[in-house]
Amino acid sequence: MNKLFTLLKHNNWLIFLSLFITLQAAYILGINKSTQYNNQQVAAAIKNKIQQDAHVLSYVLLQGTEYAEFSFLNDYINQLNQELSQQQAKLKISSISPQVINNSALPIQLKDQTLGYVHLQQDTPTLSNYLGIWPLLASLVMTWLLNAFTPKTNFKQQPPEPEVTVDVPDVWLQIDLKEKKIRNVISGTEVYVANKPLCFYCALVDFCIDNPETFLNPNKELPPEFLALANKYFSRLMDLGHTIRKRPNFSNNVEKTLSEIRAAIDEIFPNDLSKKAIFSPPKAIGEGSRSKAHNVNLQQLELGKITFIGK
Repeated sequence: MNKLFTLLKHNNWLIFLSLFITLQAAYILGINKSTQYNNQQVAAAIKNKIQQDAHVLSYVLLQGTEYAEFSFLNDYINQLNQELSQQQAKLKISSISPQVINNSALPIQLKDQTLGYVHLQQDTPTLSNYLGIWPLLASLVMTWLLNAFTPKTNFKQQPPEPEVTVDVPDVWLQIDLKEKKIRNVISGTEVYVANKPLCFYCALVDFCIDNPETFLNPNKELPPEFLALANKYFSRLMDLGHTIRKRPNFSNNVEKTLSEIRAAIDEIFPNDLSKKAIFSPPKAIGEGSRSKAHNVNLQQLELGKITFIGK
């Protein structure tokens, strides 16, 4: 029993109270129904008893209106009430009179003649009549069973999970000369690039990192240093064993070469405009590709954001 109360004290007051209130309400409802049924049975028995004694009561009831003065009638009522008390009945006889006093009046009849009325009174129920030990015990046992057979849940506050930090690589773009590809380091997306645009782009990256302020107009003659870098990368492709048919002229069809580079950058950074702005050669604005103000210098490029394999 001590274990049950310890259980209630720590964990299950809400469950216990809910069960107790529900069971107590059902208990009170049952008591009321039982009392109502018993009262109906007692009232029927009283009526039957008085009907049997009607010929004896008729002499007293027909003497006039001063019935309380007759000791016989009072003794008769007291005798019946004692019998009802011994039977633990909740009803008793309050009076016998020729008039109806309350709704509980039962008629006394003899040969189709109403002699008077018996008035019943119900005992006033006390709180103890409605409080039983069974709802309390049942609530305790059911609470214990629920606790015993319900999977335990640990309600202790769990320490916060450590924040998972994802290391974003500093390098965003990788140029792989061994495989002739450029690669998005973050997503792993890569694309094959032909010899001329690959060498041109490698030269563009190196030149722009060293000369970010130099104006590079694709419609004008490219700087000798730029062309030297492009040819150097072409030679590197030959050293890496790539099949080379003919050394290209990097000064010819510059716009076409730039378009191939932009297409490759678009493919590895499809939805990232900020990365495209860094790595893709700028397009002409205003007067088109022949604009004198067209500058393809990668001015936003930083050395730490791009790396080479096989350089």
